Amino acid sequence: MRVRPATADDAEAIERIRIRGWQVAYRHVFPAEELDRMPVDWSRWLEWFANTPAGFAAFVAEDAEGMLGWATVGPSGIPDRYGELHGLYVDPDRWGQGAGRDRKHSDGYADSPQMPAKSAFQNAFFGWRSLRQIRLHPIAKNASWMSARRS
Repeated sequence: MRVRPATADDAEAIERIRIRGWQVAYRHVFPAEELDRMPVDWSRWLEWFANTPAGFAAFVAEDAEGMLGWATVGPSGIPDRYGELHGLYVDPDRWGQGAGRDRKHSDGYADSPQMPAKSAFQNAFFGWRSLRQIRLHPIAKNASWMSARRS
């Protein structure tokens, strides 16, 4: 698996993973018929890549089979102290395969004594901004995220 900066060429795959993530992770929270009607419209991502806000970035994790997931990162509400993981999605068909907690680091982002081995996404994020802390705001009813964090 490798993590790299995302580009506009990734927009469709990013949106498909986002929609599938919602459809699977929140089926116990929202009506299934509403989730199933969510459109796959990647124009929002094309716009985001064309006008990426200052201090923000997106990364994708991929392997020989294609994109496993993606993350968006940027400043938090406490600038200069924290970065914030604004989005983290892994294709539900690939859950449990290591994209969120792989112990190998991605190309170009080495572990440091202050940052022991983390997931590839974490290494990309910490290395990108030279940050030591991030803030997360998960949706409380996201059972798959909560169970992953406890393991």
